[in-house]
Amino acid sequence: MLILAPFCLANSSLLFKEAQLVLGPELGPNMSMQQTGIGIDYLQRLSDDFGDRALLAFQGRLNWNSPDNRTVFDLYNTYIKLKNPFADWWIGHSRIAYGLNFYFDSHALLLAPLSMTDFGFENDWGTGLTHDTDWGTIAISASLGSGMPLQAEGNHLTSGRISYGLLNRNNFNLGISQAIGSLINNNQVNLLGFDAALLYENYELRAERSTGSKGNLPYHSLFVRGGIKLLDEDRLKVELQRVEQDQGSTFDQISSLGISYLFDENLTFRLMAQTDTMSNDTKFVFQTYFYAPWQ
Repeated sequence: MLILAPFCLANSSLLFKEAQLVLGPELGPNMSMQQTGIGIDYLQRLSDDFGDRALLAFQGRLNWNSPDNRTVFDLYNTYIKLKNPFADWWIGHSRIAYGLNFYFDSHALLLAPLSMTDFGFENDWGTGLTHDTDWGTIAISASLGSGMPLQAEGNHLTSGRISYGLLNRNNFNLGISQAIGSLINNNQVNLLGFDAALLYENYELRAERSTGSKGNLPYHSLFVRGGIKLLDEDRLKVELQRVEQDQGSTFDQISSLGISYLFDENLTFRLMAQTDTMSNDTKFVFQTYFYAPWQ
């Protein structure tokens, strides 16, 4: 609070409400943000006469856990980000510096990023630094490796990412990452990652590769997602995704088809069909997602 005191009088805030209905089988024990629920997204900017100095973020959702027949409150973004000329410094629950998940926000999507396969979570509790340059981004983070729950039982995770290119300027972003540590339940990881995101007209392509060790076994994973945007204002989006995971003698392939339709600026409908070779299972999931300013 002493750090924030000099500029806390000049600020602005945004408050959003969100709600989603998800119909279909459970996507996985770690996919709590893809459950039926309601929540809020709050952003507070702290400024002084010289510009923005910090950002407070809070995003939480009350989710319905259907297998357990109970409601659970989950936190997604919960951090303070301090800004200075050298780097942005965040403390709290945010995205770690690894892979495409650091670059894209996937919390409301049915198609899961590779981080859900590699680590079992999208966001983690900890701290990190991000420095933007004219050619890309340099980021490092130190976190607990526990994901959604705040648990410190000897688990820890250190990661870093360097990327080249900006999507909104260069139409591409190429990254290399490293993550070393022990996830919750003593699951050791030492991963080297490569990722790429490309845009061309109404097409987009995302690819990511992780290789190294996990759980004291050789580990490799591959993620490829291609999409096309259709109709006026890109209202319709069709995506194909393939995820492969090879850990020791275990190999799994998950193929997904995702369709998104933007009904208006606040309401989106999504449909996903997914097949899993390991479980020999096919899933069909429908989502209605609402996100709007709180007025």
